[in-house]
Amino acid sequence: MKFHQLAALGCLLGSSITAVTPVKRQNSGTATLYLDQPSGKPEKLASGFIYGIPDNADGSANTDIPTKYFKDMGFNYCRAGGAQGRWKSALSNYCTTRRRGGKFILLIHDLWGTDGTQGAEPDLNLFWNAPQTQYLNLRKRTYERIWLVYVIAELPDVLITRPSTAAPPSVDNQWYQNYLKYIARTNTIPDVYSWHLLNPSRNLREFKEQFQTLLKKYKLPERPININEYAWISQLERHNAHGLRANWGSGGGLHDLMANLFVNNTGDYSPTGEWQVYSYYNKEMKGQRVATSPSDDELFEVHATRGGSAGPVKVLAAIRLVAGKRTCNLSISGLLALKITGSTVRVRKKRLDGATRETAVSGSVDLGVFRHTISNDQVSGDCT
Repeated sequence: MKFHQLAALGCLLGSSITAVTPVKRQNSGTATLYLDQPSGKPEKLASGFIYGIPDNADGSANTDIPTKYFKDMGFNYCRAGGAQGRWKSALSNYCTTRRRGGKFILLIHDLWGTDGTQGAEPDLNLFWNAPQTQYLNLRKRTYERIWLVYVIAELPDVLITRPSTAAPPSVDNQWYQNYLKYIARTNTIPDVYSWHLLNPSRNLREFKEQFQTLLKKYKLPERPININEYAWISQLERHNAHGLRANWGSGGGLHDLMANLFVNNTGDYSPTGEWQVYSYYNKEMKGQRVATSPSDDELFEVHATRGGSAGPVKVLAAIRLVAGKRTCNLSISGLLALKITGSTVRVRKKRLDGATRETAVSGSVDLGVFRHTISNDQVSGDCT
């Protein structure tokens, strides 16, 4: 997964979003949060990753990464095992995940361990160099063998997830349509739908809309969605989908560092700027989520919470790397919902970043407190 610089706006209205020294850059539009539109309790839908946990050879839970790092980021999901490890690797990662309070997704091919073929996304010939019909027939056989024989009888709380494809569902994706048509006809519908979403120029909104169209076309039920290779916190929260952080490590690097959230050059784990973002996301963003909208070009994103009827407002905002260096506008509306009145409001801005993905970062950079003018029940400011 490529490193993404993120700006964290630790926003405590009345005391704590901010401005920085103006720099002439291309404007990338306005992202908006709506304090008068709460959207549910924060569930930390983005606080998960794939692999990223060291193995114990005997299959027991691993304790190399300190517990506090799992707790502080709100860790709640992991998918592990994989073609690079044997069964004890998957078992160890499962035990660690459960000990740390997370849910665990097991890749089906982990049932027989490393085989060197059919290793990942079934819609890519690189990994599944065979006709799609072979994959679909195997999936039906496996589904019926596991779900009908074992899950119902012995593991009634275990969910079956659909395979994670490299290409998201879309109305012009024939592979995906073949898959949906097949599971509808054979009644082998998963409990959780899943796909990967890593293209920095695309977004969850467009693919979820097309996915809803396809579900209706094939008369398939709504189910939870898990985007289990992603890098977009705000979109997961806006569309109520779980997401697991992507991890392109190899060898020992795949099963370590929480999917590149840490560096370990001296035997000790040191968090990167991206881990600091997750820590802020989990520890600071309490209360209720509020509705948000990205900029019109969907390159400037925002996620926000409010702490009750008059509590603090916390904001995470970021510009996608594909946008380059830009100045964006952040608008906060609905101030009266939190009893914020008067002519001005004080806003604190913090920056969370790092020179590279492998740079240790001890915390946020406090850029200071700024006073902004309230107009028509909203306040706005530039983000660079």
